[in-house]
Amino acid sequence: MKQSVPSDIGIVDDLDRKILQALQINGRAAFSLIGEVVGVSEQTVARRYRRLREQGVVRVVGLVDPTRLGQLDWMVRITCRPDASGALAAALARRDDVAWVSLTGAGNEIVASLRARTQDAREELLLRRLPKTEQVLDLAAAIVMHRFTGLYDNDWQAYRGGLGDQAVAALAHARGGQPDTVQPDARPSEPSEITSGATVPAAPLLPEDQPLLAALARDGRTPISVLAKASGWSQGRTRRRLDTLIDDGALYLDVDLFMPALGFPLMAMLWMTVEPQHLDAFGNALVKESAVTFAGAITGSSNISAAVALTEVDSLYRFVNRVGDLAPGLRQLEIAPVITRIKQAGSLVIGDRLGEPRPASGR
Repeated sequence: MKQSVPSDIGIVDDLDRKILQALQINGRAAFSLIGEVVGVSEQTVARRYRRLREQGVVRVVGLVDPTRLGQLDWMVRITCRPDASGALAAALARRDDVAWVSLTGAGNEIVASLRARTQDAREELLLRRLPKTEQVLDLAAAIVMHRFTGLYDNDWQAYRGGLGDQAVAALAHARGGQPDTVQPDARPSEPSEITSGATVPAAPLLPEDQPLLAALARDGRTPISVLAKASGWSQGRTRRRLDTLIDDGALYLDVDLFMPALGFPLMAMLWMTVEPQHLDAFGNALVKESAVTFAGAITGSSNISAAVALTEVDSLYRFVNRVGDLAPGLRQLEIAPVITRIKQAGSLVIGDRLGEPRPASGR
């Protein structure tokens, strides 16, 4: 099912797409640097970013990667009573350890990513809470064993921002600790969007990190001065701790995009069974397809899961028609259209736009 684009979201043009790509490369890059690499002023980048964020096209969020802290990344499929799926999906989406919550198939299946920071939190959800929920008819959980790296080094950019290699390198090597705080100029505003395979464990999170992490979960571009105030630290200490968390991989910046605004209103989940000896080759070939937003090797009866974003149903048909030719070994393919996306990496989808999640009660 296609998601619609709200009438108050303006056209996302080529400059907007370049700014979005720049943010995917470095979510805390200064507006001045982004302006330099895309060829416009700092003020123009600031205005464009504010518009895109206010209209729910983009949100930059800072998220903890539990896999770098010794925990596991899980994919959960929940079959529930049709009249209860929406409420249960919404409740899951309010949890800060659950992401990518979607209703798929006929709307009675919930697919979500569970990234609990502790074993107790994971077991509380998978072993105690969900199995005892009477609306749940079936529950399957799989470990994501490996995430395949695609054309854009784990960030989907099939909307074609079009930055050159030199611009990409400049953004990738810049420290992102202090985004600009640009005041609006006198001109009228313009009218109206991670790799977890590292083997070296990150330094453990500290209790005093929580205010910093909470602020970044709301807005990954929160200025150092605001983060310091929230943490009760000096700006120097705040900057050093933020850089350490990012460099260690314990914290990463994700860029949530409202894909329909970028011309990709159709999404689907793919569940594939591939002969074990061809698993790596098939996954690496699959993720090089521009339609694929995620592909990972998982445990369970299906051993590869993937997500795709497409322009129309015919594009899905053409993709499925050739997927078996990408590499040897495909034995079975299940396609589950995404009926409704409830939550992305760190943003709720609220009224056909991205918004900030509200904390779950009782947690």
